[in-house]
Amino acid sequence: MSANKPLQDRTSRDAQHFQQWLGMMAVKIAAMAFDLGFSHLAWQGQS
Repeated sequence: MSANKPLQDRTSRDAQHFQQWLGMMAVKIAAMAFDLGFSHLAWQGQS
């Protein structure tokens, strides 16, 4: 039973890293979408 513990710890740590990575990706994508939408609006406003 105790041989399974390190694997469990590592899995939960990987899950935390994955969640952090997902969060960063979501922020990046949101920032990119915001930039695209903003420049699109500005471009439309100029023409």
